[in-house]
Amino acid sequence: MLIFPTETVLAPAPMGAMALDQRRVGEVLQAAPVKVPSWFTAQSALRVGSLKRAEHLLVIDRGRPVGAVSTRVLGTVPAHEPVGRWMSASTLVVTPETTLEQARGLMHRHCLETLPVVSGALLLGMITASDLG
Repeated sequence: MLIFPTETVLAPAPMGAMALDQRRVGEVLQAAPVKVPSWFTAQSALRVGSLKRAEHLLVIDRGRPVGAVSTRVLGTVPAHEPVGRWMSASTLVVTPETTLEQARGLMHRHCLETLPVVSGALLLGMITASDLG
């Protein structure tokens, strides 16, 4: 597991808040994320994604998540380019208690395909837009 100080955490909705989907991120969270450093080349990161059968990679810099990149994007860029140049930069994170509707809204507002899931300073995993249905 990766330990890091959280930048922004979307907490659970206040009691009484009406959301379309009250299920929690923790209910759909799957395997631990596949992490690559921001300086990895696109070719190296694509290889890691292929070996781990991961469609999305969490990009790490100095031990902290700084963004994410999909293997779909990596397959279209020059092989020698660093992943950090092609990632969707974001320090936003959610907790397992965050509702799926809140996570969807956050992804939509910030044009993100993925969000890291944390509990305090502990990285639990990553959710994708497709995980949210």
